[in-house]
Amino acid sequence: MGEIKRALVERKNDWGQKSVVTAIRLPNNRIVSIEALSLSAAKLVPSLAHIAWIDLSFNEIELVDKDILNFPTLTTLYLHANRIAALAELDKLAALPRLRTLTLHGNPVENAGRAYRQYVIARIPTLRHLDFCAITKQDRPWKKGGGNGAAVGAGAGGVLGLGRGGRGGAAAAEVAE
Repeated sequence: MGEIKRALVERKNDWGQKSVVTAIRLPNNRIVSIEALSLSAAKLVPSLAHIAWIDLSFNEIELVDKDILNFPTLTTLYLHANRIAALAELDKLAALPRLRTLTLHGNPVENAGRAYRQYVIARIPTLRHLDFCAITKQDRPWKKGGGNGAAVGAGAGGVLGLGRGGRGGAAAAEVAE
């Protein structure tokens, strides 16, 4: 274990600078619990403070353990294709201040229909993408300016083209800030 840790710390990139570990990828591993994820990761990486992306997709995770909160700079979390069934499990993720991208599709929790998407967006206000789809102002009608039709133009968050029902045109909606 000491050699692995030393190799991670001392690894240099092509320019001779030390590399910083920013991602943990553990898809397809039959993981059932993330209870000690931060303890395991701390043994392998020099600092959890740099971890911005964790991929735990295609495992057997049923509960979102509060241990995930030990990654304060986490911006992207892939949890798709697991066994998360309760919407309340997702409430814990609201405490991640930088979480912008979350995937949950393929979990039983998704069977709540449209309520699932609205619940997650309401509980985790920092999200910008859910299940690889941008969150628009129309997804947040409780915020000022949301839910009143598509905004056209280049906003600070960029513009996403959305198809509309009916003939012809597509409208544009600003990605939620």
